[in-house]
This record gives sequence, C-alpha cells and structure tokens, in this order.
Amino acid sequence: SSLPKRTFSQIISKISEVKEETECKSNTQSNDLFIFGAVYFFNVIIRCKDKKNIPEYIDIMKLYLNQNVNNSLWLIEEFSNPQAIQEYLIDCANSHIQKCIVGIIYCALLCISKQNNPNYDLAIFKLMNTLILVIQEKVNISNLEYVYNVLYRIVSLHYNEKVNVYLDYLKEIKFNDYISFYYKENKKINPQYTF
Repeated sequence: SSLPKRTFSQIISKISEVKEETECKSNTQSNDLFIFGAVYFFNVIIRCKDKKNIPEYIDIMKLYLNQNVNNSLWLIEEFSNPQAIQEYLIDCANSHIQKCIVGIIYCALLCISKQNNPNYDLAIFKLMNTLILVIQEKVNISNLEYVYNVLYRIVSLHYNEKVNVYLDYLKEIKFNDYISFYYKENKKINPQYTF
C-alpha cells in the first residue's frame, strides 16, 4: 500500500481546516507553521509556472496573519530588508504576483496597526525606512510602483485620524518633495502616491 500523493497546498489546506486547534496551540507553534508556509510560498509557489493555487495560499496566509500578530510582525520584519523589496516588488516580472504580495503586506500592516502598541509602530517605521531607502537609491524609478503602493498603504492606515505618525514622518523628512520631483520625471508613478 502506497501513501496517497498530496500537494503541499492540500497539506497546508488540511492544516488550516483545524483552525480551532490552531487557536488552542501556543503562539509559537502557530508562528512556526506560518513561517514555514510563508517561506515556501515566497521561495517556491510564486516561482512555479502553474499559478492557479496562489489565491488559496494567500487566503491561508491572511488567516494566519490575522490570527497571530507575531506572524504579521515576522512578515513585516522580513520585508524590512532591501533585498526582499528588490526581489518581490521591483524585479518580479509578474505584476499579478506583485499585487498579491502588496496585499499580503497590507494584511499584516492592518493586523499590527489594530494592536495600538507603540512597539509595533517601530516595525512599521522600519519597513517605511526600508521602502524610502530603496526608492532613494534607484536611478531608474520606472518599476517602483509597488514600492510606492506599500508606502501609500502604510500612510492610509491612519489617514483620517488627527494624528497620523506615518504621514507626519514623511512630511518631516520632506519625502513628499522627493515623490513630486520623481513623479515629474516618470509619469508611470501613480499620482495618488503623492501624500
């Protein structure tokens, strides 16, 4: 008797079906499972020719991001690395994948921002600084749309509040002037990203 063949997607789906058990497990176990799945997603799944299972993976990732703030913090920390921004938001040739990644990052940002924990704001500021650094180092900005999109979504987290520390930070470092200058140079950057 041979074992039934299962794809990794089926295994992860089966794991996510026992959501109630996951909620009872320690945060560390849930975080370890999420990290394993996320690393597999970012290193294998998005590089596969067959992209039909990507929405399923994204739904599972968002479930785990929303269940455990540590998962969201881990993801934001991973994307606070210029190489990750370069690989997934700039060099990626598939705009659909880039949009999906922006959505995953935004899901993590929403989870973190709901916590009202000043320590979590540090993780978001670190991501902002990485995005700004990547933008400022680029000579050719024609492919920075998704980097700007993440930055825009960070600012939109608290856009209607009286105190928007993220928007205030961008104004303090005069980043709006930087965006305006580069928008004039390259019309591909969406004007909605001027803050």
